[in-house]
Amino acid sequence: VKKISRSHSRFWGEAGLGKTTLSYLIAKDLEANLIITAGGQLETKEELLNIFKQFQDKPNILFIDEIHALPRKIAEMLYSAMEDYRFDYTTKNRQVISLNLPPFTLLGATTDLAKLLIPIRQRFQNRFHLIPYNTDELCLILQNYLKRVKYYPTDSEALKEIAARSRNVARYAMNYIKNLIDYCLVEHKKLEPETIKKYFDKEGITPQGLTKYDREYLKILLHAKNFKTGLNTIAKSIGVDNRTIEQEIEPFLLRKKFIEIGTGGRQLVDKGFDCVA
Repeated sequence: VKKISRSHSRFWGEAGLGKTTLSYLIAKDLEANLIITAGGQLETKEELLNIFKQFQDKPNILFIDEIHALPRKIAEMLYSAMEDYRFDYTTKNRQVISLNLPPFTLLGATTDLAKLLIPIRQRFQNRFHLIPYNTDELCLILQNYLKRVKYYPTDSEALKEIAARSRNVARYAMNYIKNLIDYCLVEHKKLEPETIKKYFDKEGITPQGLTKYDREYLKILLHAKNFKTGLNTIAKSIGVDNRTIEQEIEPFLLRKKFIEIGTGGRQLVDKGFDCVA
């Protein structure tokens, strides 16, 4: 944390791994003023100026989620702010004003590093790659949550059952545990493996964590019979937009080696055939 407090840092990883949570933890540890925004929300220099006006006379942390979505003109305005703590902008009267900023740390999070402009990418001194959680780590996260809401006792096998279907992503695990608590209350059941299996069967989520859309995606590639399929074709066939496929469906399928993506499109590999055979 001390290293991060002195220099700008970039977090890269799949959605749901806790990049925003990390920013809260860092700010809390440093007793810093935390300002959170998203790349797609900063479209004008006035919006960026309003962010800088929120800085205080204490450590300041600016967290920009999906920083790769920053418009180029806004990203370029950040260069001098990151390096010299200065923000230059032109008023409506064409007057150039230079605003001196207090020292601050920029935390940038991205799920798509390739779309992050190289000049801003190079200005991050610290670069962290967040990897998916393993089952034991997800079980610990679930345990801590249940303790916080005073929901116990809990079967350790039940937590493993949830973790196994959570795609190695904490956000999925947290969503599932909250829904399962409600499900158990309504059905007057205990949070145990049999109840959890029934819940996931009802939701159409397989023991591997595959959702309805994952299975439809894989079936399209199966029917393609080893011919590569384009993203637009898949999106239209399953009724999901390209961005959702690229950020939520494909990272998991690639990680599990169910598919491969090449210049000609997508196709199944051996493990993928086993899922839809």
